[in-house]
Amino acid sequence: MLNPWADINLKTVSENISYLQSISKPRKTLLVLKGNGYGLGAQALFDYFSKTNLVDYFGFIRTKEIQGLQLSKEKNLLLMTAPNDDEYEYLIKNDIEFTVYKKEHCLRAQEISKKLGKLSKVHIKVNTGMNRYGISPKHFKELYDFVQSLDSLQVSGVSSHFIDSYDLSTNFYNEQLDTFEPVVRYVKENSSDDLLIHFANSSGVLRSAISGERNSIFDMVRLGISAFGYFASNDLKEIYNDLITPSVELKAKIINIHDLEKGDSVGYSKRHVCDKKTKMAVVPMGYADGVSRIIGLTDYKVLVKGEYCDVLGTLQMDTSFIDVTDVDAQIGDEVVYVGNSGKNSIDADGMGEFLGIENYEVLIRMTDRLNKVYIK
Repeated sequence: MLNPWADINLKTVSENISYLQSISKPRKTLLVLKGNGYGLGAQALFDYFSKTNLVDYFGFIRTKEIQGLQLSKEKNLLLMTAPNDDEYEYLIKNDIEFTVYKKEHCLRAQEISKKLGKLSKVHIKVNTGMNRYGISPKHFKELYDFVQSLDSLQVSGVSSHFIDSYDLSTNFYNEQLDTFEPVVRYVKENSSDDLLIHFANSSGVLRSAISGERNSIFDMVRLGISAFGYFASNDLKEIYNDLITPSVELKAKIINIHDLEKGDSVGYSKRHVCDKKTKMAVVPMGYADGVSRIIGLTDYKVLVKGEYCDVLGTLQMDTSFIDVTDVDAQIGDEVVYVGNSGKNSIDADGMGEFLGIENYEVLIRMTDRLNKVYIK
């Protein structure tokens, strides 16, 4: 059986990063690799971009994500949340920077750093409205000064995170920047030039470059979804769609073809019953590969030889069924679930709209079972 695959174009990712840098001009760039690199494969992205000058940092949310990688010392790594108590030693021993926002985090880091005879580099997270992680701005000065008093800790960064920088209809973007402003002022008055202030994510970068919008670029930008060619909102997609290019195509090949009669059923539970003579292709792409099993119950279409074709019934764990009645399809022909074929295309946004999910979820559902082909 031929296996389905994802073409992941690393050259396209590089071009997207370069464009985002060109409109933001940061001192440093962090590439976010949480969630297995948004589904694209954290190890492959890490290996490739470790050898370029495009990326200075790689960002993760869980220590386990970092522990699963084969690391090199060529770039900085940042855990963008506070570690669990049993994770400090691993992070400090491997010179991995991490986030703090409570005195307890700092004391634990000081304790382990002393034990190992190492200096820990930390980033203080400030809560400007997400109410997820971070210290209140009114308590920032106290925590900052406390960290500075600890001889085994060094403040390498101060950060916050936008709630809805992608939504151009709201003003909370500006309110968060207002909340962060006193923090920035205090840091600049009381730190060296090496300390990195970072707030802007992909949407923050894109919004900052729009005429009339406020700039949220400080020292470093954290690039996630748009580095891979996608947007967090239609607002931003409408403006930048021709400047940011999707990097992922999801494909499989036809392994069998059936000529079905009217009344014949397809797959489990007879979820699809043919209302006419139907030429049906069997394709080894299932929900265990990351495509939702209900996609055939929507109006979503895949591409075969550049033509849109219906998905019939529910996907099975390993298989989907495609109506190729109006296409001169043969065994071995390519079926595109996300990507381009001929003059037509389907993107992760389109699949997400049919399933009622975000493009983030479409990408992150790509499982390790799915072959990933990296184009360099």
